Amino acid sequence: MPSTNRRQRSKRKAPGRTQGGLSTQVDIGLVAGFNQAPEEIWASLGLRASTKNLSIAQQLAAKKIIKDESFSIYFNGERFASGEIILGGEDPSKQEGPLKFFKIVKDVGQFVQLHGLQVGDDPKYLIKMKSPAAFDTGSAVICINKKWKARVLGFLQKTGKKKFSIREEGSDFIISCSDAENVPSLYFTVEGMQGEEVALEVSPEALVLEYRDNDCLLRIRFDDVNLFGMPAFLGNYFYFNPKAKRIGYTKSKV
Repeated sequence: MPSTNRRQRSKRKAPGRTQGGLSTQVDIGLVAGFNQAPEEIWASLGLRASTKNLSIAQQLAAKKIIKDESFSIYFNGERFASGEIILGGEDPSKQEGPLKFFKIVKDVGQFVQLHGLQVGDDPKYLIKMKSPAAFDTGSAVICINKKWKARVLGFLQKTGKKKFSIREEGSDFIISCSDAENVPSLYFTVEGMQGEEVALEVSPEALVLEYRDNDCLLRIRFDDVNLFGMPAFLGNYFYFNPKAKRIGYTKSKV
C-alpha cells in the first residue's frame, strides 16, 4: 500500500452481486484524494489469494454467503468502461461466446503460463515467451518482461494500419493521439488446461489512454515480470476458479 501522504483510503457502501442476488450492505475500501498521474496503479478489490489474508471471495464462501470462492469480472470496451464483479459464480448472459480456460500454474497471484505474444495480425511478428504471468486488476498497465522491450516496441510501430512513432519518457511510452487508430492488437498465447495454447486479445482501444494535449499513453510497461493489468480486462469477461485451477476467458457481451 502506498504512503498515506499520496493517497487517502476510505470505506463506502456499494452494491454487489452474489450468485444472482444484490446486496446493498457490502463495504468496499476505496481511494479518495487521488492526485497522481492517471496511468498510475490504484486500489484493487482484494480478490487475489494471499498467504497472509483471506480474499473477499474466501471470506464470503467460508460464511456460506456464496457457494464457492470463484468470481467473475467483466467490462465493456468503451472509453469510460463499466462492468461488474460477480462473487461466487458466473453470468453466461454477459459472455459473447463459450469460455476458454487458462490453467492456473501458481495459486498465489493466479499465475498462468505465457507462451508468446503476437503483435498485430501477421504471425511473423510473434515473440515466443516461456514465462509465468499474473492477472492484476489493481494495475493500470500491461507489464511485459523488459528483455522483450525492443522487439515489442519495434513490432508495435510497424504492424498497425500505418507506421507511427513512440516517444519514451521515463517508464512511459507516448504516441500522438492521431496515431491511436494505427495501434495494433496484442495477442498473448496462454497455456490451456490440456497444454493447448489459448489466445488472449488486448484491443488497441484498451491499450491507448488520452494523456495530455495531443499526447496519448500506451498502457504498457517493461519490468522483470509479466502482468495482465486493466487493459486486458477491458472488453473481456473472466471467470476465476482457484479451486479448479483455471481461469475462463471470452469477450464480454455488454
